[in-house]
Amino acid sequence: MTVTSDAPDVQVTAVKGLFRNDAILAVPRKAGRPMHMPEIVRALHEAGRTSERNTDIQFYLSNLKKNERVVRVDRGVYALPGY
Repeated sequence: MTVTSDAPDVQVTAVKGLFRNDAILAVPRKAGRPMHMPEIVRALHEAGRTSERNTDIQFYLSNLKKNERVVRVDRGVYALPGY
């Protein structure tokens, strides 16, 4: 599977007030495609969540994966289940 990570073409708004898990899940949902973890962080920053760090998001993605709320489709690439 090839996923580009040049620039996030995701317009994620209204995630600033969401819980972190919900904000993270909103990004690939809006994109409609698997995304690299740095793309998710970049999209969160663009949506106003500028305090999000790669290590924090990686930790949350790991927990979301354990709870089957995201799937890892490649190294560092995540999607919603059923993609």
